[in-house]
Amino acid sequence: MIRLTRIIIETWLYDIHYLGFNLNNWFILDIGAFVGDTALYYAKRGAFVVAIEPLLSNYEIMVKNLELNPELKSRIIPINAAIANEDGFIEFKHNTTFDIILHLMVVLQYITLIVDLLLRLSL
Repeated sequence: MIRLTRIIIETWLYDIHYLGFNLNNWFILDIGAFVGDTALYYAKRGAFVVAIEPLLSNYEIMVKNLELNPELKSRIIPINAAIANEDGFIEFKHNTTFDIILHLMVVLQYITLIVDLLLRLSL
């Protein structure tokens, strides 16, 4: 929970991925795209992004995030695959109950972040 909140805050509030120059029409390869937060960040700054995420549950959230940002969707190509130094297949083992809990935690983190920002703005 803390890690995901930190990722959201670092990416969007503290702007840690800012490279210091114009990204218009740059090509970004985001390997391990998670839920698409970094891909959306670079697309918002004008880059074209290929976002590769091997874990299906993260990939599905990334696709939903792209649907929620239609103005950026055309700049991002999501791919559900893994990158390796050899051909083959791998099975990712994960707990679907954990995924449901993680999704609920993400929603709660967004709510907490929004409330915190609103409180800061009202001071």
